[in-house]
Amino acid sequence: IAEIEVVDRSSASEKLPNMTPRAVRLKAEQWLRSSAIIKVDPAEKGLAYRLRIEFGVGLQQTESGPVTVALVSARAAVVGNSDSIVLQSSAITSMSGKARPTKDKAAQLNQTLKEVIGDITYQAKLVMGSEAQLVAALSEADEDRLLSALEIVAMRRPKSALPRLTQLLNHKKERVVDRTIGAL
Repeated sequence: IAEIEVVDRSSASEKLPNMTPRAVRLKAEQWLRSSAIIKVDPAEKGLAYRLRIEFGVGLQQTESGPVTVALVSARAAVVGNSDSIVLQSSAITSMSGKARPTKDKAAQLNQTLKEVIGDITYQAKLVMGSEAQLVAALSEADEDRLLSALEIVAMRRPKSALPRLTQLLNHKKERVVDRTIGAL
């Protein structure tokens, strides 16, 4: 990754003082580097990825009234190369209402960010890994990870995935079946 851009979409009243775009970028860099899968190097030239992270804290209306939520979205793509595999993830989490202390909200946002960065790292592992690793990921129990594996299978097109893809056509979750059809 040659560049990490971070945008805070929080409403003015919900901005968290210790969760600035700079602080979020530094945390993301730290987690990416510790994964040993993704290299963060601003000097990287050529087919380097650009990671854009958007996060926000705000109120969401529910049947029982407004609830404070955190949303984190990340997308990594090679700039200027439409053929590259795009890595993307997002997560939303409830922060248990307006009365929750700022420190707890920051911790919750931090955990949501870490989850999204973990998803991006997992996808990168599948993109760069062997065909056997990718096919093995099609047996993942976690539905979100299975959906990520199906997306990457659709782009890489490994022939050895066909038997498992055929089995996944009978999956109990409609989202998995739809994504499997796309991968075929």
